[in-house]
Amino acid sequence: MDKALELIMVAVILVVASVVIISMLQGQTESFGDFANGQTNSSNCGLSELEYERNLDCSVPTEGPAASTIETRASNNGCSWATSGATASDYC
Repeated sequence: MDKALELIMVAVILVVASVVIISMLQGQTESFGDFANGQTNSSNCGLSELEYERNLDCSVPTEGPAASTIETRASNNGCSWATSGATASDYC
């Protein structure tokens, strides 16, 4: 009887330990997912800003249709450079 009780106690301890470890790993995974999404959004905003700059006509600092479309898309995605009211003269 004592041997069966010992096996049950060991099994319960292993199950509890695995639940604790899995919950800790899940929390870390969610945290990393948030970090990765933030980095992806930041990269997308940076690339949009470079694309915007390359589509400007700096001979007469104006924003053409392509640059305007890029700025609108970036603004909809929450990019700070686009929502702050950037103009062509800021980049030329």
